[in-house]
Amino acid sequence: MFHHWYARNRYHSFSKFFAAKGITVVEATLPYHFSRGSYEYSEEQFFNANLGRTVRSIRQAVLDGRKIVRWLHRQGYNKISVVGMCLGGTVAGLIAAQEEKVDKAVLMVSPGSPADLVWTAETMKSLRDRIEPVMSLEDLRTAWGLINLELHLFGLTRPRLDMMFVLGKDDTITRPAASDRVIELLTKCNRSPEVLRLNCGHSSVGIFPYNMIAARKVLRFLKETPTLAEFWDIRGFRPLAKFKCLIAPRRHSTDAEAARFGEAIRSVWQMVRALMSSASAAVLRIIPCQSDRATRPQSMFVFDTTPVYSRAARLRAERPRSASRYARCRRASTMTRGHSVQSQTNSASSSTFRNFAQRRPASPDS
Repeated sequence: MFHHWYARNRYHSFSKFFAAKGITVVEATLPYHFSRGSYEYSEEQFFNANLGRTVRSIRQAVLDGRKIVRWLHRQGYNKISVVGMCLGGTVAGLIAAQEEKVDKAVLMVSPGSPADLVWTAETMKSLRDRIEPVMSLEDLRTAWGLINLELHLFGLTRPRLDMMFVLGKDDTITRPAASDRVIELLTKCNRSPEVLRLNCGHSSVGIFPYNMIAARKVLRFLKETPTLAEFWDIRGFRPLAKFKCLIAPRRHSTDAEAARFGEAIRSVWQMVRALMSSASAAVLRIIPCQSDRATRPQSMFVFDTTPVYSRAARLRAERPRSASRYARCRRASTMTRGHSVQSQTNSASSSTFRNFAQRRPASPDS
């Protein structure tokens, strides 16, 4: 997960929400932010009128993200997704385009072209006034072509990559029209992304209730858990009229109906498995090692805090093992050893029952 430009705090609630649902979250730090900055307003060096430094800073963020993805892959994570907001979303999109180990990418109110962001955003007027006297919009697009998502369509349209865009209809910073261009280009390449349009602006995506709506939609996109309404709509079943056919299909049913029946059963099983998945995930905050230059390749990572496990996982780890569960496991293991063991167990249980029925007093020596 990549935060936005000029972030003053991390997405604690957002990360813990996904960790409680069974998804491990890694909070990355962009260059010149938090402990990677040398002074209070060092975030301005990440994105400013110095065109070369801006490209190098975003390149360093992409290298850090790719190293985190490869580290997670070595730890055994098979499904890795990148999520970013604003310029962090642009970094996440570039990582998804360059790193084949990424399966899904979520871009939340993210500009496809940073040059268009400078030219159209209301908060970028001062930066535009510094660039416009010497460069036009086309010149700026050419200079920042390496960090423009529209020029990375070859990587964004690879077969095993799924993308999701979260847009604000009233966004005056990241204009929806700029993101619609990227969505249109992906659609023309037969890679239609999932789009969520909220009735909010840019920063209000993190305010209730839009933050909860976005979090639930992103969670459903990452875990692929459809709702019951979506399940019936997609499969083409009516809840009451065809429920009997779903449970027990007729003998003279066609192959198409049998295929639909099997696909429906598989979808229900996947949904049940997703709902019963354990929530033993953690929130990791990874900060690349501090260096003198933002473009220097980082060789290791620093964990600024210990993993923050979810409440459900912590309670499950602290819960003692019940005696009844242990007894059931013992009975199950005894029943699988063979007929001889079963006969011995039955004979022992019958003798114990006879002794109990006769109410024999226990001897002092026993």
